[in-house]
Amino acid sequence: MAKRSLTICPVCGGNLEIKVLACPTCNTEIHGTFKHNPFGQLTDEMANFLYEFLKSKGNFSELARKFGVSYPTVRAKYDQLLKILGIEEDS
Repeated sequence: MAKRSLTICPVCGGNLEIKVLACPTCNTEIHGTFKHNPFGQLTDEMANFLYEFLKSKGNFSELARKFGVSYPTVRAKYDQLLKILGIEEDS
């Protein structure tokens, strides 16, 4: 499995920036400030939830059965996913 990029500094908890992109084939390096892929912020658990959500075509009842949890638990997990991806702000 591929390693996820770090988005939070392990020392101070600040947001990390991507400053260098490098090609391992020709050793070209590109320096700048690059945005993180928002999906890289997902834990393995949340990435799996998103995968199953898409596979079930967004059917919360099916997800509740699959994960053995209640419908409101699935809904809360979905809301958490939206917040992580920056689609919905905390209320």
